[in-house]
Amino acid sequence: MLRLAARQHGVVTRAQAIETGLTKSMVQTRVRTGRLRRIHPGVYCVGGSPATFEQRAFAAAAWAGPGAVLSHRSAGYLWGLVDRHPPVDELWTPRRRTRPPAASVHTSRRIWLRAIEGGSGTSRSRPRHAR
Repeated sequence: MLRLAARQHGVVTRAQAIETGLTKSMVQTRVRTGRLRRIHPGVYCVGGSPATFEQRAFAAAAWAGPGAVLSHRSAGYLWGLVDRHPPVDELWTPRRRTRPPAASVHTSRRIWLRAIEGGSGTSRSRPRHAR
């Protein structure tokens, strides 16, 4: 699980932790003892991992589920188009979700921007002029 978390800015989902061999009880114990810290429902970061914008953004996208990408100012920051990271993560997702704390979620069945895997390992929408 730790290798996976290292590739994901210290973030793992409950499902990923269970896929690596942990039980639900083991995940709960790690949360209770501080070895995992809950960021969103079913999304955790490894205790002691540095809190970064990328970690927060990856956690929000993991919470939003398959097909979710960073959008708006969050994607602009990761592309280097915005100087400061936004105070709230902005996501686009193809399915409706309740909004997690400190996030703005945009939902649509269609997206006109191409979603790509970014160099930081965090999916984000790609502006049309970026190549």
